[in-house]
Amino acid sequence: MARLLLSLLCVTVLLTSYQVSSAPVICNANDLRNFNPSLNSGDDSPALKRADASPSTTYIYADKFNAGASLNIKTSVSLGKPLVTGRFLSVKLAAGAVLTLSAQPRFPRGRVISGEGRVVFSGPGPFWVLPDWWMGPSSNTDGSVALAAARAACASTLCHIIATGQTRLSSPLTLTPSFLIWGSARSFLTGTTSAPSPDGLILAPGTYATPLTLPYLTGFSGSALTLRGVRGLRAYVPMLSSSAVGLQLATSAAAPAIADNQLEAFLTTGLGHAVWVNARAGDSISATSVYSNFLLRAKSGASSGVYFSGGTPALSNFKVSFSAVDAANTGSTFALVRSGVAAAVSNVVAEVTAWAGGFTAGASLVSGAFNNLNLVMKLSGPISSKVLAFTGAGSKINWDASWNRDSAMALVATRTKNPPIGDMITANFAVVKLPAALITGTWPKGTTRTFYINHLMANGGMKRILMGPGRLQPAASFIVNPGLVVAGVQDLGSYNLAVTLKNTLGRSITKADVTLPNGKTYDLYFNLMVGVGGIS
Repeated sequence: MARLLLSLLCVTVLLTSYQVSSAPVICNANDLRNFNPSLNSGDDSPALKRADASPSTTYIYADKFNAGASLNIKTSVSLGKPLVTGRFLSVKLAAGAVLTLSAQPRFPRGRVISGEGRVVFSGPGPFWVLPDWWMGPSSNTDGSVALAAARAACASTLCHIIATGQTRLSSPLTLTPSFLIWGSARSFLTGTTSAPSPDGLILAPGTYATPLTLPYLTGFSGSALTLRGVRGLRAYVPMLSSSAVGLQLATSAAAPAIADNQLEAFLTTGLGHAVWVNARAGDSISATSVYSNFLLRAKSGASSGVYFSGGTPALSNFKVSFSAVDAANTGSTFALVRSGVAAAVSNVVAEVTAWAGGFTAGASLVSGAFNNLNLVMKLSGPISSKVLAFTGAGSKINWDASWNRDSAMALVATRTKNPPIGDMITANFAVVKLPAALITGTWPKGTTRTFYINHLMANGGMKRILMGPGRLQPAASFIVNPGLVVAGVQDLGSYNLAVTLKNTLGRSITKADVTLPNGKTYDLYFNLMVGVGGIS
């Protein structure tokens, strides 16, 4: 009741006082009616100027005080104090009129600004701007028009565009270090229904000093997110999905370098290429890392985790990392790392840190020519040998693949072609054993014998394979190697490694040398390291 009486009192004062005086006649000293009791009476620009100059105001408040009321600005006005408007008030700008705001306005979400005039933000910023102010929230409205108006308003200052809900684009939204976008909860950018934009966000060349949380980016026939000559970016995007490309790293003559960037995506799904490096030969990409928690459901065709095209860039400290990969599309010839460049691409790090699986027919880990490609992966379990069939002449690959096994794999006396997948080693580091049963007859001193073991990477191209010599020193407290050392390991192809052992004991070795006093024999164990210096 007290609030009602106070409101009636304020209305009574308004109706009985039409003269603007130095003393406010409205309860709130910041109310614009103190300077123009009857809004919507032609041109409210003079009242705005008086309110901005008044020592009694800290901000300027205008609302839809009566039906049909609007804030009419027919002549240009500059405000140094915040302009605060009510939920349903429209700010109408006549042709040629400019509303210059040097302080952050407080406008509600929804259509606020209309007319042929324009708004200009002035000063150092940052200003927080909703494109809704020019268009209102609508899932079917072309947001590119409102975003263009926001860009024009922010031409001379730093602005953060706040994306809310669904914003549809008919043309790409280009960001700069002074025109940025933030995604609010469940906000996303996508194409319009009739004439959709091929690309989503494009970051123009420059140094991005402000960390960003971007909106979801989905439904683009081109790239959802493109970085061109970008430096210093720290950004998080919840999802890149249903597009030809998730992230494009592009260089050009005008922007030949990309450096010092960190981008994280929670989910990348339904993409042709999660990361596309579209660079000219010799252009630089350095200290740049891309991380995604999940890479799921690749598009049909030659899809990729990371894809190189154009020329061979100069890469340094460049890494693409996925927590889990599940391409899971029978129509996809997916490759974790793919190159369409004729010359070998050098110095790439690609990781799958938790789970690499879902490889369907035609999928592979690497396709194309690479030098010093560093693969770190956690395999989901036994997978098709074709997945690890590297292509590309001259490729040199350092890799670290692991798959949990409970026991050491055994050397055998006879080479076995095309063995079952479950009988192969899949990791680049493994423990292998020489069964005592293979030490037959008398093994003369200084001579060698060759044994075989199946490895999923043995495709005939591995050149750097190391195998530990085993323990040679005798001791009473533990079983020892009597003197068999690894003389060499050779990749024979067809998933076979040939392991040559040499007797260095100084005398012949027989089964007695691996027999315990109780008559039981013991096996000899060795560490096998494959690909430690590159695969070519």
